Amino acid sequence: MKRLLLLLLFSSLPVLAQSTPVQYAENLPLASRSLLLDITATDSGYVAVGERGHVLLSSDGKQWEQPAEKSVPTRATLTAVTALGQDLWAVGHDSVIIHSADGGQHWQRQFFDPEREQPLMDVYFDNPEQGWAMGAYGLLLKTVDGGEHWEEILLSDEFDFHLNGMARLSDGTRIIIAEAGNAWRKRPGDETWSLLELPYPGSMFGVLTLPGDRLVAMGLRGHVLESVDHGETWYQNKTGSLANLFGGSLGPDGSLAIVGAKGTLLLRQADAVDFTLHEMDELGDLAGVLNLGGGHLIVVGERGVQAINTGKTEGQQ
Repeated sequence: MKRLLLLLLFSSLPVLAQSTPVQYAENLPLASRSLLLDITATDSGYVAVGERGHVLLSSDGKQWEQPAEKSVPTRATLTAVTALGQDLWAVGHDSVIIHSADGGQHWQRQFFDPEREQPLMDVYFDNPEQGWAMGAYGLLLKTVDGGEHWEEILLSDEFDFHLNGMARLSDGTRIIIAEAGNAWRKRPGDETWSLLELPYPGSMFGVLTLPGDRLVAMGLRGHVLESVDHGETWYQNKTGSLANLFGGSLGPDGSLAIVGAKGTLLLRQADAVDFTLHEMDELGDLAGVLNLGGGHLIVVGERGVQAINTGKTEGQQ
């Protein structure tokens, strides 16, 4: 249960967005230093999200500010954000989904159902129309109209493990990673999702697609699993760490960065096999990373958003 686990370290039919009064996120002077859980890039800059509905915007990755008052229609913790150009979707607790069409300056609530008590953990969009959101107790939602309507997808009558992340391969095959060594796969033309068993019985919190349709998943106790056959088989990569790993990012230069608890950072160059481990306790627990290439990273976590250059903190705004 990816980012919900990090929070613990510190301390049906869809409901129409307009059916419940909106509580807007508050603008606070130290929002960029609050708990932030994910980060993404848009055509015009960077967007990070986290507790209390906080959305942080930056054009350079160093100076951060919140959108104008009454721009973000939720105070629920936001756990994940994704971007397609200037279109953004963020998800979080209270099963909330919000959307921005202008790079994060203004948002609309698309989905909200706090009575479910099922936080959403990840969001993935193929294009501006088709997207997915997933989270606790097997909750999986799909939209084909940019989020105007969301349909609940039933993976199994018996499966109620938390769904933590999705990746898509070039042929349209989808992989969802989950709790307790479980994963799901749906190939093009399949009517249903197939349950896969990972070689590690613990939870995996993130999954990425690498060049050549390689899959990499990261999770509990420093585990990084990789697959080269659409998730049919997986092998374990040595990391040298026992820290829980929460997120990863592929850089434009082909390098891979993975982050986790206690300032753990794993870096691997495009042509390398092994990771280089950096342990930077001063960064605090890290939940997400944006890999800019060339050793330049933007990380988010318990101490907000920070710019990193090859393991050296450049500053916190």
